Amino acid sequence: MVPLARPAFADTPAQSDARFFMLLSHKNVATMGDGYQAVAMLVRHEGALTDPAECRKMLVGRNVARATWGDDLQAPLPKGRLAYMVCQALGVKGGLTMRLFGPTERYCLFECQYLELMVGGAQYQHCPGGELVSVIDRADQYQLDQAGAAATTAKAEAADETKPSATVAPAAGETADKDKPAADAAEDKPAPDATPAVKPETE
Repeated sequence: MVPLARPAFADTPAQSDARFFMLLSHKNVATMGDGYQAVAMLVRHEGALTDPAECRKMLVGRNVARATWGDDLQAPLPKGRLAYMVCQALGVKGGLTMRLFGPTERYCLFECQYLELMVGGAQYQHCPGGELVSVIDRADQYQLDQAGAAATTAKAEAADETKPSATVAPAAGETADKDKPAADAAEDKPAPDATPAVKPETE
């Protein structure tokens, strides 16, 4: 499996990330520590954290992971918890139900399946290492696509704001009546006939 396409972090050599994902891809079941470390790469762009405990602490502090999950880093990683972390890391709001009741592991798994970030399965099923690598790779690409779309939209809006408004100039020698002075407008009107009408005489 190819590691993340994003350039290597400043304080983490590229081979470290590649080795992490290579070893992870051969695991039958990924651990919670693996999940914390992998998701941390989506969140912390200023430098990767290689210690799973530090990754968990950072993710809990940013509300990407829940403290109630415990601190057992060797526990198997359920798909629901991975989906929850991915949605929180990517800022996925979900559909109406998820917006009304908040993110849960079950709803987040449905949303990740809808976005084609994860394959089908139950929230309590353990996530294989190869699937975790694939999920992070897709989530990373989703993040890049969203950033590119936002930049394109912002550029288009900025171009619309700087675009001069179209005005229609009057034809040569033509002036709108509303722009004429009141006196000039009165002169343009024909004068009424001042000669009184003569009533014919009757015999």
